[in-house]
Amino acid sequence: MKLAHLGGVDLEYAVEGVGEPVVLVHAGAVADFFAPLVGPLARSGRFRVVHYHRVGYGGSSRPGTGDADMAEQARQCQALLQQLDVERAHVVGHSSGGLIATQLALDAPEVVGTLALLEPVDLEVPSAAEFGQQVLGPAFQRYAMGTRKKQSTPSCAGSAHPTTAHFSTGSWDRQPSSRR
Repeated sequence: MKLAHLGGVDLEYAVEGVGEPVVLVHAGAVADFFAPLVGPLARSGRFRVVHYHRVGYGGSSRPGTGDADMAEQARQCQALLQQLDVERAHVVGHSSGGLIATQLALDAPEVVGTLALLEPVDLEVPSAAEFGQQVLGPAFQRYAMGTRKKQSTPSCAGSAHPTTAHFSTGSWDRQPSSRR
């Protein structure tokens, strides 16, 4: 893995594959949670996979004062993407990584092409109420009304194993009706 120097914080990262950028934001317990996904996604020829260790993990900086809160970690993720010349990415967050991914989507929506949250924890994000009202509420209403086909977010619907996840616009439409 390489080391990105981001104004006082160093993040250990790797980039694999070519295609649409996908950034993987790991949880608090296992920094290499996404390891089984990286190779298959990168080898697909469709995705440029950015995976990194958050502050406090692997070869990344140890957290200093203010370096480890969710908003700051979202800024660190955005800075890493900027350094890698990634203008817009599919952002995937697992557990507490989902909070960071959500905060990134709120703070820099122009950077987040799609957002996938895997087992997100239920902690308060600084702008959680706004996110719930403006994004989650309408999305759940559309889903309940049966307008699921209009969604264009990454989908793992029907996947038997995480390595078979499909990240593309229209993934929902390609799923057999029995899996929707």
